[in-house]
Amino acid sequence: MGWQVYITDEDYAIAAKNGISKNAVWQRVYNSNWSKEDAITKPLLKRRNHRQWEVVCKQNGIRWNTFLQRVNTYGWTPEKAATTPTRTKHEVMEEARKANPSILTERHLELMKKNGLCKGTVFSRKFRGWTIERAVSTPPMHAGNGAKMKKSV
Repeated sequence: MGWQVYITDEDYAIAAKNGISKNAVWQRVYNSNWSKEDAITKPLLKRRNHRQWEVVCKQNGIRWNTFLQRVNTYGWTPEKAATTPTRTKHEVMEEARKANPSILTERHLELMKKNGLCKGTVFSRKFRGWTIERAVSTPPMHAGNGAKMKKSV
């Protein structure tokens, strides 16, 4: 579509009867590549005004973007989105560990730090079939150590 389409005054009049502004028609045709027919006939999406929940969110320590994501993306009711406290990273990790016991524990993290490993290395090893214990307790190989490691295994 784009610039090949010309929007006439008649088209704008039809759009106005359908409650669609000139700007919306223009944006739909030239920026979003809608057909002229759709641009002048399809109703605008109704925006919901949730600003009355902004104060409730602040009182409950919930960021406005978190509230909007909960309502618009996850389909939560505004009341639930504004009053359900957000979880800390620790709480999220605990839930993940319960759901998937292969997630790293505090002991694993300590061993990784002691052995100079990053999480990427450990998860890469786990993906290759290593056990978690072996993945966190084996120090990383450095250039030239590959042959030594191979002999000792």
